Amino acid sequence: PGHANNLHLTQAKILKRGLELLAVGGRLVYSTCSLNPVENEAVVGKLLLETEGSVEQLVDVRPLLPGFKSLPGLSSWKVMGANGTLFEKYSDVPVGRDHAYLRPSFFDEGYKDLPMERCMRVLPHLQDTGGFFVAALEKRRHLPWMNPAKWDAAAATAAAADACAQDGGAVQAATGDGKPALPLAAVSGWLTLSPKSKRRRFNEDPFLFMGPEHPVWRGISETFGIDSGRFPCGNVLYRCETSKKRHLYLVNDCARRLVQGNPELKTVNMGIKIFSVCDDAEYKGYRPLQEGLSLLEPFITLRRIRVPRCDLLVLLEHELPFSDRFTEATRTAWRALTLGPVVIDYRRDGEDAQQLPDVDLCLAGWRGRTTLRAYMNRHERLHLTRMCGVEDLVEIRGKTAGQGDGEGDDEDGPSDDEEAVEPPAAAAAADGNDGEAE
Repeated sequence: PGHANNLHLTQAKILKRGLELLAVGGRLVYSTCSLNPVENEAVVGKLLLETEGSVEQLVDVRPLLPGFKSLPGLSSWKVMGANGTLFEKYSDVPVGRDHAYLRPSFFDEGYKDLPMERCMRVLPHLQDTGGFFVAALEKRRHLPWMNPAKWDAAAATAAAADACAQDGGAVQAATGDGKPALPLAAVSGWLTLSPKSKRRRFNEDPFLFMGPEHPVWRGISETFGIDSGRFPCGNVLYRCETSKKRHLYLVNDCARRLVQGNPELKTVNMGIKIFSVCDDAEYKGYRPLQEGLSLLEPFITLRRIRVPRCDLLVLLEHELPFSDRFTEATRTAWRALTLGPVVIDYRRDGEDAQQLPDVDLCLAGWRGRTTLRAYMNRHERLHLTRMCGVEDLVEIRGKTAGQGDGEGDDEDGPSDDEEAVEPPAAAAAADGNDGEAE
């Protein structure tokens, strides 16, 4: 909920800018991978009220998607504060600094007359997808703060001529009100709301694709026993040709063709992260990430440790458990490996139909000098512990078991930044390290 509260205004600004750039008569689809109404219905409702009828009050696109399953948008909801308190109305929010971040636009009170049921809420179990929200909007006329009658045609023509000279006249965009088409740069300049603001320019590094002979991929395939003939290593991409490749991503064939066939396309983010560079004192290479492990796991044949349920519980209860806490079979597999990343497997015992968890699990981990750890944040640990049927949840500790005697806190490789949970205040912050989109 904290992430949603922080992102509400950012997402509203994105939707507002999209509607400004949309031609009259055009359609915009607003979609998020969230199910929180503060990021969804509240954002759409806020913009529909601000546009004062110049935008169609939501288009029902269900007839265009026969067989696609979804639920209607919400017409009422509650808003959660930072301490877990639920509020039904903005008037219920206590006055004070502790709740100053809660805004009237978070709540449903102002959107009662809007046809929110035309939005689409897609739940994961409906058709085996992720969960996401979709709303379609059509632009009827110019937005109230963008009156084209006040547009200085002479100045616009001069701006268009300058833009044509810079862009070679190749990129054109219609103004939407019957005027001749103008270069996209001229239209964007006209739409800039503040004359003092400067357009931010994003210089995205290109996406570059690997292949079976790339030296980085060769090292990865040898370390983890990945058969490059079976794994689509041609769909593995990276950024920063000259500097160290921090992350490797995997895309499907369609996305690869889209990028390779459109070199002028500036792509901000793409693919699922599968490997991250690891520069430990005793291991220099790449480690698999939990985010993409479900795609990698069928191809990894080396550096794997299979654990029984009792050892899985040890990994969940302790962040850095010492090897002597595990069963002899796990310790034997642990001793057979050198220090570095591992894949930890849990497989159900077919003889016990009541065993929990009743699904196979695959975890990204690290074999330390004296420990074996799984890269999971606290929320993932709690979730998997519940899947194991442990009702009285054990304390999920954040330090090595036995810490206090000076052992085991400095020898287990890198922290898992990708898996860490950001504080709500940092939810919308840009990273920008190494020129990569994080």
